[in-house]
Amino acid sequence: MKRFVCMLVVLSLLLLVSCTGKDIPGVTKQESGTVDSSTEEKGGNESEETEKTEKAVPYTFDKTATIEKQVLVDENGIKITAEEIDFSGFFGPKIVALVENNTSRDVTIQARDGSVNGGMVETNFTFDLIAGEKSREEIRFAKSDMELYGIAAVECLEFGLLVSDSRNWETVLNVDNITVNTSAEKTEWNYLEGYDEVLYGGGGIKICLNKKAAPSTPVGTKLTVGIENKTERSLNVKANGVKLDGISVGSVLTAEVLPDKTVVLEMSFSEWELKSLNVNGAKEMSLKFTVSDADTKETVFETEEITVYLAE
Repeated sequence: MKRFVCMLVVLSLLLLVSCTGKDIPGVTKQESGTVDSSTEEKGGNESEETEKTEKAVPYTFDKTATIEKQVLVDENGIKITAEEIDFSGFFGPKIVALVENNTSRDVTIQARDGSVNGGMVETNFTFDLIAGEKSREEIRFAKSDMELYGIAAVECLEFGLLVSDSRNWETVLNVDNITVNTSAEKTEWNYLEGYDEVLYGGGGIKICLNKKAAPSTPVGTKLTVGIENKTERSLNVKANGVKLDGISVGSVLTAEVLPDKTVVLEMSFSEWELKSLNVNGAKEMSLKFTVSDADTKETVFETEEITVYLAE
């Protein structure tokens, strides 16, 4: 019986040590030179995670700009008045507009070819409006695309509008190059400055590559391509014959670039495809570009094969 009681006392002391961490007479502490590997590993991971968190600075931009109330469209019975710019919400900046359908038919209104400060971005503006009705809507511009350009303040918003009959899709109105200037101070826009390599330059067209993020990420997932169009026509640009270390992978880039606009895109490769092709840590990429007229589909030019060294 005494032996059983002693065992209970010892167990109680051990539990007390584990819970309080205090020194208990008769219980030997771990030697000072011994370190719990699990604790050390955990501390190391926490340190790494903290370091990553400190390095990851979220994208932001100035949100103090305003716009004047202005009529954007007043034609064929469709009137759109921009009332204000709103920076709330997750998607990005948005123009709050009063839309009036003064026609005798229901219409579908879509925004397209959006840009912020000359950099082309995704726009979100599609809705139906019944004949004789009016509605307050929002024309949204993607913040995620703005981040690729590093836009610090919204100076100028541009887009086009397509208005169609909701029943037979007959075009009611097609408007290009609607421009809304803000109160932000105007600056020069040169989005390709600082890119690593010029892949093609000539005839008012410039294609550049930024590969700075490549070494720390899976091959290709953060390669950024910038395309500048200084011609007077819209162009389609497509990458062909893309290879990593001589192994063909799918075409990963296509874009329409409006006159006097720039497009910035991230090249992406399927992780599954890279594994299946046994491509890991590629040192070079080769590709060709085909540029065609966006309206006539006529080929403007094709480049020779271009080789880019991703790692030394």
